[in-house]
Amino acid sequence: MDFIKDSFHSQAESSGQTKKAKEQRAQQAVEKELLLSKIKKEVKIKNLRVHEYFLDFDTLRKGFCAKNKFRGVLSQLKSPILCRIELSLEEYDFLERLYQNEEDPSKANWFQFSKDINLVFAEDVHLPKF
Repeated sequence: MDFIKDSFHSQAESSGQTKKAKEQRAQQAVEKELLLSKIKKEVKIKNLRVHEYFLDFDTLRKGFCAKNKFRGVLSQLKSPILCRIELSLEEYDFLERLYQNEEDPSKANWFQFSKDINLVFAEDVHLPKF
């Protein structure tokens, strides 16, 4: 009968872990939307095309750049001339993790980031095809 108890406890633990993982994903989705809406607001006001700032760092036009370049472009956007987007270190880290390339963790998917930000515009921006 011990194996039944063990099986029951294992199922209870895994369902608790699954519930916790779902809550974390939901929380991450909320944080993502809040952060992106903060960026989108400024991008919309200044009518910026974010993808143009990334093109210099993606010479092969693959849609990916080094994480430090990704952060560099984001920090450029906080200049008073451009956008005034103020991000905390935690927000930079969160964006880097969110748009991390699955095949190469040292790179960020700037193309997807640009697509997500450009959703703020009514019409789709014609980004280059990758």
